[in-house]
Amino acid sequence: MTRDLTEGWEYGVLGLKDPDDAGGLAPYFDFIRDHLDLPGDVCEVGVFRGRSLIATGLHLRRLGSDKRVVGFDSFAGFPTYAPEDEPATFEALHEAGAISDAHLARVRLNREHLAAVGRDPSPSAASSSGDFGGTSVDAVLAKAAYLGLENVDVVEGPFAETMTADRDPDRRFMAALVDCDLYESYRVSLPYVWERLVPGGFVFLDEYYSLKFPGARVATDRFFAGLDAAPELLRVDPNGFERWGVWKPT
Repeated sequence: MTRDLTEGWEYGVLGLKDPDDAGGLAPYFDFIRDHLDLPGDVCEVGVFRGRSLIATGLHLRRLGSDKRVVGFDSFAGFPTYAPEDEPATFEALHEAGAISDAHLARVRLNREHLAAVGRDPSPSAASSSGDFGGTSVDAVLAKAAYLGLENVDVVEGPFAETMTADRDPDRRFMAALVDCDLYESYRVSLPYVWERLVPGGFVFLDEYYSLKFPGARVATDRFFAGLDAAPELLRVDPNGFERWGVWKPT
């Protein structure tokens, strides 16, 4: 049975992003809508409970596209943490001129708020979702099945095993959402995604601007340092949050 969501409140009940009211993710959904002529499928790195993955499947179906969306996740929560993930990395980034005064001020304010509610700023506790272990591949696939989506693929396992150079070497992506928080996850996933991204394709970098996960920016900058592409500021939300992405040169 195919189900569509026609009223905005339904997305909240199902724990999904609304592609037509996507907030900070709007550039990602808009790119997919406006560039369906590009070859390739869509990739998501970091699925958790399928909030944006399932929304992407719905988005593609509504657009009448036969593209698929494939999501990668361990479904086991965060792995070990790298030194680049430590909160002090934000100060190092600021000292190097990689983040602004305003960005660092928000990081520090966020730490104060976390302390006020009894949480610390470590990568395992800074997010309201903890270490992202409260999910399963079965739960995500069940949500896709409930909506009658046949265009959603999920690859379960550590990125170091599922996103290797020899894994699906012929698969191509026209867009990707990289939302995997940690330094090592970005370090492993970006080469896999970039190699398969078609010219003119787009990657939305969810944690390039973050108050919690500095390692994502470090890994991203290191990866693109040797390439003819670099993250670009897409927009600044009313609350001051920056949204970043990168296009693959044609």
